Order: sequence, then structure tokens, then C-alpha cells
Amino acid sequence: MKLPLIATLLLLAISKPALAASEVMCPGVYFNENEINITSGPHPAGQVISRSKNVSACSLGAGLLKYGFYLVIDNASSGQTYHDGNDSYTIWKTGIPGIGYIVNGYYESGEIAGGLEWGDLAVVNAENVLREHTIRIISWAKARATFTLVTTGEEVILPGQYNASLNGARFGLSYWHGTGKIDLETRIPLRLQFGVSAQSCSASADSYVMDMGDIAAAHFTDIGTEYAGSPLNITITCVDPNVGVEAVFSDFTDLTNTSEYLNLTQDSTARGIQVQLMHDGAPIAFDSPANVDSSLNRVLLKPATNDLTATFTLTPKYVRTGNKVTGGTANATSVVTFVYY
Repeated sequence: MKLPLIATLLLLAISKPALAASEVMCPGVYFNENEINITSGPHPAGQVISRSKNVSACSLGAGLLKYGFYLVIDNASSGQTYHDGNDSYTIWKTGIPGIGYIVNGYYESGEIAGGLEWGDLAVVNAENVLREHTIRIISWAKARATFTLVTTGEEVILPGQYNASLNGARFGLSYWHGTGKIDLETRIPLRLQFGVSAQSCSASADSYVMDMGDIAAAHFTDIGTEYAGSPLNITITCVDPNVGVEAVFSDFTDLTNTSEYLNLTQDSTARGIQVQLMHDGAPIAFDSPANVDSSLNRVLLKPATNDLTATFTLTPKYVRTGNKVTGGTANATSVVTFVYY
């Protein structure tokens, strides 16, 4: 696909000695289906999902240059930053939930020609404010901007087809024409067209029943006394072998429960005991499904490896938590929310 070359021409009528007409020309930036690598689900802020693309050879012709190049972003900030190991960049919103971009503008070192030269040419990126600089007369110079797509970490990225067109930045030149500062600029269009695939996985069954059998109340002699049931193996199968799976386990009787104990259902008649679910030798801490994106109690079930399937084991356990144990039925229900990455 050919992208339009956008040019802005400003003609000045001035009473002082005439200067060369100035022009800024920058091509657009287009990220297509083959250049964006992202799957659905929650993602942390600053995850790079594309290669960097340069807006190259933005030629600028000017006369008496006193200020320099500048780059301005009109889109909203996500409030997140990206760190490349050396510098930090604001992550700007694209209008697509969870998808943002970073941009850096810079003067192409050595690509400057013309007349009298005093000092260095000032170029600032989107994180800085344009500053006055020493005077220089130039006939032309070149500047570039680099765009990279990253995740914003704000919202879950949903599967689907996306197409967005926006102004990625305004690239400009400020120069002195004899009576004041002139800003000459053009917009750099940014277009995104890509699809996000669903990371779907399924368990070996929709529901499971773990029968603990009959246990005498006298077994639970003290607070903390336990009785473990038979372990249950659950297999997860995914359509993409590189999908990782985490899970949030919730107490269906009390979805706000964030402890390591399931409450007994309302129709249970036993008292003084609760239920734990053991995974890898440790009790699972529960959380609400509403907290799935930020929960600290997520359990890793399948790493993002090249395997389509993974099997994990849950072991139910009765635990005495009350001062007195009363015999009766003791049922508990947990619901599981899968999180893909």
C-alpha cells in the first residue's frame, strides 16, 4: 500500500531580506497485519508488539534558523511509560483499547547543508519543550521520527479486527524570519490495521465433583485438623501452543472471599469446618472474578510453551476452623476464571 506524502507550504511576505521558502515533508506510518504481534487478554504496560518504524527523510528547507525541530503529540497519554533501558517514553493512546505507541523525533546527525553555521542545531523529542538555540543559516536539513507500538496495560485486549487512522504526531520546524518566530509543521498520519486472535483454551470437562466421602466429626480433634480427599487431575487444551494460562479461583458462596478457605454452601448442615483446594502443595487463595486483571492470587496452570495441553492437580481438604464441629453435609463450590497470556 502506498502512503500519501503530506506537505505543507508556507509563503511569507516580509519587509526584511527575503529568505528561502520553507517546507516540511513527512510520509505516514502504516502498521499492517504482518507487523503487529499481539493476542487477546490482559497485557502489562510497555510490551512491544511491533518493530519500530522510521519516518525518514523529512527534508526541511529554511533560512535563518534560531530554534530547531520539534515534535508534538496531540493524542491522549495512557499515563504509562515505556523504558528501553536508557530512556523513558510516554505511551500514547491509539483509540484501540490496550494498544498504544511511543515516538521519538531526532535530527539526523550529519545531514545538514548550507551557509554560515553557529553552534549546533537543536532538535527535541516529544518529551521536551522546544528551546531557543544559537543562530544558524541552513539551506536544508533532515529529521526523523521513530514509531513503535506497545501495550498500554489499561484494558484487556479483545479479539477482533481493528482499523484505526490518527495523527501520530506533528513534526515541525521553528525558524526566525526577521520579525519573529515562525512554526512550520505537518502531520504524520499513523494507521493501524490488524487482527487479534482469541486465546481459547478448554478444560477436560465443564464441571467437576470431588466426593470427600463420609468423615466422622470426631476426626477433627483440634482447630487446624485436616482431612484430604482424592486428588483430581484436570487437563487444559489450547488452540495455540504458545498460550499461557493462569486462573483465578473464586468462592461461589462468597465471591468477595480472598482467603484460603471456601465457605460451605447455604444448604450445608455441618458447622466448624471449611474447605481448601491444594495446588502444588499449597492452598489456593481465592479472589473475585471481577478482579481477574489485577488479582495477586492468580495461579499458573500452563506456561506459554510449545505444548497444546497441560495437566494440573487439585486436592480438596476439609479443615477444622471453628471451636466446635457439628456433623452434617459439608459442601463447597469454586468457580474458575481462565486468564490467557
